[in-house]
Amino acid sequence: MRLGDRVLVLDDNTRRGLWVVATVTKLFHGDGGVVRKVLVKTSKSEFVRPIRG
Repeated sequence: MRLGDRVLVLDDNTRRGLWVVATVTKLFHGDGGVVRKVLVKTSKSEFVRPIRG
């Protein structure tokens, strides 16, 4: 995960084709320097989301 990456914001209540596209604007590292959370910006809002594999 890097700054500027384009990501899909998954939502269990929304159909797959309607998921929102966001841009990673900040990385939050955990133990060992591994990225655990990111700040993402959509066209309407900005929020922190955990990394899911």
